[in-house]
Amino acid sequence: MPPVACGELRQYLQAVRQGTPYEPTPGLSQLANAYGAIRSGPGTVELTPVGERVLRELTVRAPRADGCAVEEVGNQISRILADLDGVAKTAEYFLGELGPLVPQDAAPLLRPTAIGLASRRGEPEELAERFRAAWGGVEVIRGDNRDRLLAAELMEASGVDLETGYAPVARTADLLRESEGPTGPVITVAALLELGAEEPARALDRFRTIRSWLRLPEVAAVASLLPESVAPELDRIRSAVTSAAPGQSHPNPDSVRVDVLLLAHGISPKSGRDRLATFVEVAKSRFDPPDVPAALLSVRPGVGPEELLHWVDEAGQVVQRRMLAPTPSEVAALALGLVHRIPGEDFRLPGEPPVTEKRSRLAFFCGLIALHAWVYRRAIPSAGASARPIPNVPG
Repeated sequence: MPPVACGELRQYLQAVRQGTPYEPTPGLSQLANAYGAIRSGPGTVELTPVGERVLRELTVRAPRADGCAVEEVGNQISRILADLDGVAKTAEYFLGELGPLVPQDAAPLLRPTAIGLASRRGEPEELAERFRAAWGGVEVIRGDNRDRLLAAELMEASGVDLETGYAPVARTADLLRESEGPTGPVITVAALLELGAEEPARALDRFRTIRSWLRLPEVAAVASLLPESVAPELDRIRSAVTSAAPGQSHPNPDSVRVDVLLLAHGISPKSGRDRLATFVEVAKSRFDPPDVPAALLSVRPGVGPEELLHWVDEAGQVVQRRMLAPTPSEVAALALGLVHRIPGEDFRLPGEPPVTEKRSRLAFFCGLIALHAWVYRRAIPSAGASARPIPNVPG
């Protein structure tokens, strides 16, 4: 019996839901029964809750999966779900191990850090020890505990020799504090400049130039590491920022964050704007504001917004089941982090070409900062805006 295509099963289940006539092949009917997707009675056929879930899974993937065998797509979904749960389970370990390390005012931000650690290769015990060493290095640098935490995450993720790596960061942080003041994210900026630039001194000069017109220090730090080839794009951003009338916020801060994030991923904001707009539209139901989360998803090639946001829903269920976050906004932010770190090749369906996804060191650092500072920090209720609850996923 030939394999049943996703499109066949989707059309059949849709017809059952709508009560429209549809004569399934024996193989199609057998498969729907085997999944528990339909319930048959005298002269009637109806969808079960499992069938509703299967139909939703097939519908969000229809543009790519209709021609694929149901079994192949089902296996892929099962693999990714198992991966999401595995990462979330490992994040539980990091929260337990590192929770006593972090001061109370920064403790909520340990959650995205735990997701990041759980997503990296290596034994959890060794990664936890590396993070302790990174924290020990930044803890002696005066500043805000939340700033220290993000800087420690950058340092651990960079693979730098932690015994010697913190000294340059400390020196640069002291230089920055003279101009940035005592409360700015100077340790994070210093870590990014020291770890992400081939010539940190030159990057520091660039950062100061950009900061003369951009009030977002972490964004300015990422922008200072962009290649010279994107100078026209930075000039466009600068022109938009400096032309705003006093008291106006045009462009809004998230617009600047998104432009710089796209540039860090090698995508021109102009060429990526149409794709980004479709993601923003779908992300509105999950995040408020939706721009940065949408941008983090849109940089992944080959997968559409409905499908990726559906994975955010699935990841949200994992986060809730593991009780990794206390509020809907934080659940949504952690779910975004879980989906963002999945390799693009894992989403490739049978018959599709290999995914050419190159995440540079700068793109990796920028994604980490965006998830931690531009999404999760704002998702904490006391920090201001919150995300809308993730819709319940049946089952």
